[in-house]
Amino acid sequence: MKSVAKQAEDEYFAKQEIERKKQRDLERKKNLLKDFEDGLKRAHYMCCPKCGHKLVEMDYQNIKIDKCSKCEGIWLDQGELELLSKKKNVSDSISAMIQLGLEYATKAKCDIKEKLKKGKK
Repeated sequence: MKSVAKQAEDEYFAKQEIERKKQRDLERKKNLLKDFEDGLKRAHYMCCPKCGHKLVEMDYQNIKIDKCSKCEGIWLDQGELELLSKKKNVSDSISAMIQLGLEYATKAKCDIKEKLKKGKK
């Protein structure tokens, strides 16, 4: 039969080992998640959201835009649409479409909020 001190010591080291295993497992999960996210980024980086082909970066009025090599769709990064709308030589129709799109997005958000309010009552 083990002494009380030896039993307490064994229990202490068992707890230490369990904590080390938990830390290793947590670290392994973090690394797997990071590897997965990196793989997704590599697989989808500079690919057309519509058809999946490669995007080619172009310079349009000193703004980098992305154009699909297959379907020739134009894709803009965050903030590029607003930059294009502020250019003096961009046609008024494009600026009007941008403004209309922004107004539509704002109205859609308001409509959704209104529906949510009605649903809560």
